[in-house]
Amino acid sequence: MREKIDENEQRTGRERTPNAENRPPTSSGRKTWKALLVRNFKRWVNEVDSWPIRQDPVPDPPDLYSFYEELCVLRGEVRKDARRNHDAFTRFNDALNDFHTMVKPLVQSTRRIEKEDLKHGHVGGVSHRELFMPLVELIERVKRIEMKFSKPPETGFFPSRKKWLAEWETLSQGIVIIRDHFEQLLQSHGVTAMHTLSKPFDPACMKAVEIVTSESVEPNTVVEESAGGYLYNDQVIKFAEVKVAG
Repeated sequence: MREKIDENEQRTGRERTPNAENRPPTSSGRKTWKALLVRNFKRWVNEVDSWPIRQDPVPDPPDLYSFYEELCVLRGEVRKDARRNHDAFTRFNDALNDFHTMVKPLVQSTRRIEKEDLKHGHVGGVSHRELFMPLVELIERVKRIEMKFSKPPETGFFPSRKKWLAEWETLSQGIVIIRDHFEQLLQSHGVTAMHTLSKPFDPACMKAVEIVTSESVEPNTVVEESAGGYLYNDQVIKFAEVKVAG
């Protein structure tokens, strides 16, 4: 019994004795631990400095074949642009030809009206339609040419684009001035244009060229004017061609 008590006391004494691993570090141990930490950190810094820096590869200078290839592409673009400019000038020339064709009979008709006014003091009887019909046809052509000139064609990337647009704008303004003077000339002789848009269709002065389905306007209402109509002293000399809502 005595032996068991001594054995228990020895065991209890060992349990009360602190383990070396669980003991707090002494002053010398802290210095050793700090030195080890500093040494490991310096080693890590040296390793980081020795890492290779990734650099993007420098592109090779273009060779002669690549340069020739780019020149071929540029030549193709220049040819396309030259073709577009040629088409634009062709349209411009056609418009000038139409304008020249339009002006010649206009001058003749104006002179004829002036002669009739000098003879009779006014244009009367059934001959007024024969006199004014060519004029109203011409003013419709002027309006169509004016619509063509509302949007200039593309000229590409050439430096003369500003000059090209300025010339186009000048010619467009000239067309508008001619149209205004032409309308004043007709009005001075009693010829007026009809106002048909958004009005009920009138077969006495209008000709329906198309029936359009529309829910925004009432049926039998003019929704678009294809060609203008004209009156001479409230008499129809040209029927208006219109599109009517069905």
